[in-house]
Amino acid sequence: MPRLVILAPNWLGDAVMALPAIADVRRGLAAAHITVAARAAVVPLFQLVADVDDTIVLGRGASLARVGSWGQMGAELRNHGFATALLLPNSIHAALLAYRAGIRERWGYGGGVRAQWLTRAVPRIRGGHQADYYRHLVAALGFSNGDREPRISVPEPMRAAAEQLLRDSIARHLDELGSDENVMLKLSIPAEPGLFTPLVQHPKVLRVVALSGGFSRADACRELAKNPGMIASFSRALLSDLRAQQSDEEFNRTLGEAIDEIYEASTDKVSA
Repeated sequence: MPRLVILAPNWLGDAVMALPAIADVRRGLAAAHITVAARAAVVPLFQLVADVDDTIVLGRGASLARVGSWGQMGAELRNHGFATALLLPNSIHAALLAYRAGIRERWGYGGGVRAQWLTRAVPRIRGGHQADYYRHLVAALGFSNGDREPRISVPEPMRAAAEQLLRDSIARHLDELGSDENVMLKLSIPAEPGLFTPLVQHPKVLRVVALSGGFSRADACRELAKNPGMIASFSRALLSDLRAQQSDEEFNRTLGEAIDEIYEASTDKVSA
């Protein structure tokens, strides 16, 4: 089984934008063992990604600025049997890291001094969305691009715990608002029905509106109906059945049915 290591971006936002490109690589190398090497703050994200088999935490001990530390560079990646390194960061440090680790194939954006440490260098593009920056790289390396939207599967216990932290944090800040300050909250539908009811009832909150959160419209409406006081602010779930090929009559009927379903979930609440 081929072993591939992907050097991840250093910042969480960029790491999220890299997920579609990683999914493209997984589809192209279905049998490969894929490891993501990343900074400690970013590794937990990749531990939630089904396309990733393993993670490695990259330390900060080695630095280009300190020549004496170069002997440590790449140490975390040695002795894992990696045949290939895919470098998502466009930095000299990332290229030197893979080179010093002794990884035979090193792929990434080239240009300047960095190119000498790559075995496959792709001309760098400029501008555009960060997700497309990574997708362009893997496409140039022969991996077909799929869905552009980043996706992870968050375990329900973790999601529930995060939503409780979110609720409690928002409540604390609401209590600090001035007498003439009011807010509207836009939140995902919680895993625990009624979790956001204290926010709905807070005197500083004008309205709590719900995102569909990636659910189908039927699932989003079913979950929304379990949450008193929350109303829909759906976009994808509202438009999901609309098509450019529909006649005016079909379009209007389909949109009307979606609006009716979402309105009912917003106003006709049920017991959880």
